[in-house]
Amino acid sequence: MKRKILCLITICIIFPFHFDYAYCRYVLIDKSLAFVGEMVILESDLEKYACYVALRSEKPVESFQKQDLLVKMIDEIVLVQEATKMGIAEDRADGVNEQNGKLKMMIDTQSRWCKSVTLDESYIADMAYNESVVEKFIKTRIEVFIRIAEKDVYRYYLAKHDEYEEGYNDDVKNSIREELKTMLVNKELSDYLNRIKKRIDIVIPEE
Repeated sequence: MKRKILCLITICIIFPFHFDYAYCRYVLIDKSLAFVGEMVILESDLEKYACYVALRSEKPVESFQKQDLLVKMIDEIVLVQEATKMGIAEDRADGVNEQNGKLKMMIDTQSRWCKSVTLDESYIADMAYNESVVEKFIKTRIEVFIRIAEKDVYRYYLAKHDEYEEGYNDDVKNSIREELKTMLVNKELSDYLNRIKKRIDIVIPEE
């Protein structure tokens, strides 16, 4: 069943000479964009999240697609919930303390990348903590199982070159290995997320 929550405020104007009549109108102040289990993502939540992503990437918030950010936000929520259930979420104080310098710099420069929304220190700390939990989850549940054989590195090299070249040295091998690792981690993470999402009630109402 599709769910949709609209936050409305009613504004009523009572005319001074006609007390039996009032003109009322409803003003939309926020709306739901998605449901992740019992959690509701409001449009205002996405606007703040978009601002945080802009700060982290040092790109104008306008350069990001709303739908892409919503999917990214949902994925992060799902992974943090899963990490918490599995007991691999790090201590909040430790995670935030390690990033104190970065958090202060983000607060000082946020107006450069995000002009429409102002984020407070608490929100930025919350997002930074979630980010660190996701990173730990990926390292302990995804990366640790990735193995790249030497033959796979060489095959990948040949796929980009017509034949063996003298440039196939240790630096090139390491670069290819890291590239393959990133590709495999992203694929495994995507597959893992899809499996988790099947167990969670996720609804994105139609516009």
